[in-house]
Amino acid sequence: MLGLNTQKSKLVAPPATARQRGFTLLEMLTAMALFFMVAGLLVSAVTQSIRIAEQGAAQAVAVRDVGMRLAWFREAVGFTVLPPPVKFADPPPPLVGSARSVSGLSLALPSTSSRAPAAYTFEISYDPQTGESQLQLLTIDEASGAARGPRSSNDAGAIELLRWRGSEGRFAYLDTDLQWRDAWPARASSGATIGLSELPLAVELRYGFPAKSLVVAIQDRAPQPPRVRDLL
Repeated sequence: MLGLNTQKSKLVAPPATARQRGFTLLEMLTAMALFFMVAGLLVSAVTQSIRIAEQGAAQAVAVRDVGMRLAWFREAVGFTVLPPPVKFADPPPPLVGSARSVSGLSLALPSTSSRAPAAYTFEISYDPQTGESQLQLLTIDEASGAARGPRSSNDAGAIELLRWRGSEGRFAYLDTDLQWRDAWPARASSGATIGLSELPLAVELRYGFPAKSLVVAIQDRAPQPPRVRDLL
């Protein structure tokens, strides 16, 4: 009977060496250090991803904006027209251009809502302080026919279409004899006009380094006369 009780007590009583253990201070500090290290890496990666996404979005907007402004240039020059007949006055020349600027009448000028041909001037200017060149669209005062304000980047009437590093940048004009000229109308050494047409076949804008070229073919079509019902 005594042996049975002794055996039961051995079965019920826990071993004398068993005890509950917790985390030591060193283990907790190590776990916290690893947690903060991983969290710091995650925050840095997320921040860098956001910064890269913002830069990519800004570059995409800039590229799209430049493309739109070059499309304005192409439209305005491409729809250059001959001046409408004017009584008691000499008509303005349809196109006047040099290696740094070009002026004419266009049916597709982005800064006007008029259906009539509007005057435009594109000018290439160089800023020695920044070392950059820019292509500007100068708005023309319809009353006086002159460009509004000084011809600089601070001109409120000027729209900057393109900017690039360096002073390189010029216009060239393709005549009907398939010769590129640096001025329009083309003139001989004697001063006589040698251009075979009133409008060149195309205008080339060369800019940037390495040089990029944008050739615009002129549609060469005169404005249509108004209809009788439109006048009424």
